[in-house]
Parts: sequence; C-alpha cells; structure tokens
Amino acid sequence: MGKKGRLPRTQFRVAALSFVVTVLLFWQLKYPLRDGSAVLAWLTRLDPLLWLGRAAREGSFPSWSWLPLAVVLATLLAGRVFCGWLCPVGGMLAILEKAKLGFKRPAARVPLLEALRYPWLALLLALWLAGSGWSLLLTPYALLGHELARIWSGRVPYLLLVLLAVGIIFFPRFWCVYLCPSGLFFSLLGAVRLWRFTAGGACTGCGACAKVCPSLSREPCPGGSGSQCLVCGRCREACPVGAVSWAGPGGAPREEYGLRGSPQTRRQFLAAAGAAVLGLALGELL
Repeated sequence: MGKKGRLPRTQFRVAALSFVVTVLLFWQLKYPLRDGSAVLAWLTRLDPLLWLGRAAREGSFPSWSWLPLAVVLATLLAGRVFCGWLCPVGGMLAILEKAKLGFKRPAARVPLLEALRYPWLALLLALWLAGSGWSLLLTPYALLGHELARIWSGRVPYLLLVLLAVGIIFFPRFWCVYLCPSGLFFSLLGAVRLWRFTAGGACTGCGACAKVCPSLSREPCPGGSGSQCLVCGRCREACPVGAVSWAGPGGAPREEYGLRGSPQTRRQFLAAAGAAVLGLALGELL
C-alpha cells in the first residue's frame, strides 16, 4: 500500500481534486452544452444509486452499467473506495477537516444514530421505490449539483449549509456516516469486503488509530477496521508499533468483524424493515 504517510496524503489530494473538478464542471454546465458535460456525466455514473434510479425511470439498464458495477465490485473487495477517494462531497468534507474548522472531535460515534443508519437508508430507498424522487437528491452528485445551481441563481443552498453545519458541529464526515444514502449503501457492502486494515499481534490497544479515523470507524484491533472505513490509511500511519497492515481474507476471523447475528443486528434489521414499510406508505401520500 505504499510507504508510511503516502497513502493518506494521496487520498486527500485525490478526494479534494474530485471536489474541485466536479464544481468546475458544474460551473460550465450551461446550454449549449460544452465538452465538459460529457465528463460530468461519466462522473455521476459512478454512483450505483443514481444508476438504479435511471434504470428504473427508463425501464432498462444503460450501456455504461459496467461503471457503477465496477464501483460496487471495488467496494466488495476493498470497502468504501468511492466515498474516501472519488466522492466530490467527501472531498469537500476532507477539505473542511483539513482546515480544522470544526469543534473538538468526538471520541466515538453516537449509539442512537448508529442504530438508525440502516433504517434511514431503508426509508429513503422505500420512498424512492414508491415513486418519490427527492430521496435521490441526497446522493452526492445530485446534492452538489442542486446546491451549486441554487448558489449561482442567487438562492440559499439550504442542504449544503446543513451538511457543512453538522460537519463543523459534530465531525466533518457526519454526513457520510449517518445521512448520505450512497455512503450508507457502500457501508452496507463494505461490511463484507475482502480486504481491510487489520491490526496484528503487536497491537497494544492504545486507540491511536481510532483517534485519527475520519469516519470514526472502530479501531482495527481486534479483527479489522469497521464498515465505515474510507481506505485512507491514517490508522496505519498513526500506529506507534506498526501493528496495522492491509490484510486479505485470511487476516482475521470473519466473526471478529461483527457479522454474526447478534440481538443488536436483529433489532437493526427489524427497524430497517419497519422504516421501509413506513417509506412505502409515505410514498403513496407524497
């Protein structure tokens, strides 16, 4: 995975560049369409939720379906690569974190919000299935494009302000962890990924890795980084004894990743199912 320190720096630069390039492409998006609009179209095709939305709207899968499927495959192999490296909103929030504009970073995620993550995703997907398209507005490219259009037309970008506010008040990646439907979808896939950052026997349990994780993913010791891992490598860089490494399927027993059917997992499943039913009912009313 490269020399120590190189991966986090590269990840930040790529994510920040994704944000800047996307903003510039949206900036020149006017009629008649310029050449850059084709590049922007290909970037938006990286998001599997937007791909599914278009397929459902048109009744068939487009010829470029291989691209979002490749992103899904990358997530199943290595985790939230899109969120950590390619997402323009993630790049914006990485810049926010780099600028150190927020309050003191929390030591751990909020249990209540953690329990509501997948019910929230189920609610949004159910609303979409019921014919309400606003839930897809919360996906990165749709949200950024919508809010930039509001700025350039002289209107207040309310969603963008909320996104930045929760990032400043709580932690920069709050949106990615708890609210973004694409991020939650990738997190769900990332829970069963094959490769992850894992702590070996030299781990002392000092928690240095948890303190630098941008998504507050649980520390790699024991077992491996959690499903929220953005593949930035900060945990490996921060480890004082060099215990963290990039490990494949044999790196740790699968049950250590929290994939067994615990009571909490069953409660979350029931909550998600209830949210889906609520979303379908609300979709009929909206």
